[in-house]
Amino acid sequence: MTTPFRLARTAVLFVALAACRSPEPPTQATPDTGGVALDDALAAATKTGNEAEVRRLLALAASTPSDEEIDYASSHLGITMRLLPTVFPPQEAELFVLPFVTDHAAFFAGKTVMEIGTGSGIISLYCSKLGAKKVVATDINPWAIESLKRNAARLGVVDRVEGRLVTVDDMSAYAVIGKDERFDILISNPPYNLDLDSAVNTPEIDKGDLGFSLLRGLDRHLTPGGTAVLFYNSLFYHQLMVKLARHMGFEVRSHNALGISPWEFEALFNLYLGRVLEREHLPKDAFRFDDVEDLLPYALTIEQRQFEPKGNALIDGFQTGKVYRGFLTIRRKG
Repeated sequence: MTTPFRLARTAVLFVALAACRSPEPPTQATPDTGGVALDDALAAATKTGNEAEVRRLLALAASTPSDEEIDYASSHLGITMRLLPTVFPPQEAELFVLPFVTDHAAFFAGKTVMEIGTGSGIISLYCSKLGAKKVVATDINPWAIESLKRNAARLGVVDRVEGRLVTVDDMSAYAVIGKDERFDILISNPPYNLDLDSAVNTPEIDKGDLGFSLLRGLDRHLTPGGTAVLFYNSLFYHQLMVKLARHMGFEVRSHNALGISPWEFEALFNLYLGRVLEREHLPKDAFRFDDVEDLLPYALTIEQRQFEPKGNALIDGFQTGKVYRGFLTIRRKG
């Protein structure tokens, strides 16, 4: 990767769709960053392989406030959310995830719900508004958890929504969930770009730590008949999660993603490039693909007919006739 700290790029894509710009991540120089910009300090620590410094700077990135709070008027919640510094506005969730939840509102009513990576908290808050009995929301950013708490109070659901802070010491899916805690529904709009070679996990790139641990813990943390609702809107990771879950014995339904992000193209290209360099007896680091320098594209021309929703309800009893691109549901049998 050109730099391991690309916090804003996926968010900016969807913010642009809504003609609204996200706040910038905390990049300011501070004494804690040695007087350099935070993203530059993180890149340098990653390059030298200083894992402890990388983790310290990640924690700093998650907790360092910028200079502004913002208001976000949510049409689904019916309130104006107050988002604390470093918390991105939830345009992506409002555009893609909440319409799915709306169309399946009765499915969420009366259920216990866990959301992994709550961000602004809008998904958890909306599930609660629709009648979820209990919602546990996790995130690595303390400002996100605090935003969730404040907006739960605004919405009047503070008694049913609990935020839990994940630390950089363990960013796996169930790091702050008790070993015997189970939920009827697990919902997540996680990083959906997979790059096993990435130096760090970010809000847009998963090294596999989150997605794979999510699947490994489903059997323990879903109630019998429980369902995971996931939004992976990049084709490779989406299909990989589908196949892994089926291989593990789960029932999986999927409305395929339409595209692959440039970052995933970069990872896949470089994986195969390794074989080419070895075959041609070239140094393994002779050159690499870079999504920016090489202008790697989004693939947005996948054949449409596979998305015909006939008989392809993602949840039993909810034949809406709609296509929810990027969504998959994983059901625990028994």
